[in-house]
Amino acid sequence: ALGREGGCGICSRHRICVWPHPPPRHPQRPGAWHSEKMCDGDRNSASVPTAVQDVQGDDRWMCLHNRFVSDSKDKEPEVVFIGDSLVQLLHQFEIWRELFSPLHALNFGIGGDATQHVLWRLENGELEHIRPKIIVLWVGTNNHEHTAEQVANGIETIVSLINDRQPQAHIVVLGLLPRGKNPNHLREKNQIDRKS
Repeated sequence: ALGREGGCGICSRHRICVWPHPPPRHPQRPGAWHSEKMCDGDRNSASVPTAVQDVQGDDRWMCLHNRFVSDSKDKEPEVVFIGDSLVQLLHQFEIWRELFSPLHALNFGIGGDATQHVLWRLENGELEHIRPKIIVLWVGTNNHEHTAEQVANGIETIVSLINDRQPQAHIVVLGLLPRGKNPNHLREKNQIDRKS
């Protein structure tokens, strides 16, 4: 699933490995996932770059974004991780120090981010000054108000943006994890995303 040499065929042809593999593309709209919701012409807010509203008044999200832009000017990473709190928390584990620090990896994870927030960050400087070999994307679990198809389309929009801005990079898209210990709406939706 990590795009190894001679991988699944999809990965080796497109420089991207998405596991599980995405649904078929929309026949009339290249770049869009085929889903009934999207065929109706509805605008998918999961695919529209949106900054996080500063409801706490501490400008924390924008400060983190600005730090990521600044870090990208000073470093030459081989690997960049982009996403939400699941990415952000990777710094706390020994595996980060053992495997990723030697690669000068950057961690552009912000807790609570949804696909539209990651899109905004990437369109506003986080990919400007770096040329990584690999970009790992892990986002979508915080898209509470979106359908599984809309989340998948948001992730595809991010991948398309990364391909445009970082054509040399191999992209690894990680699937969504189940949410919560007991069955719930988000757990079921993430399971659908994983099958898409």
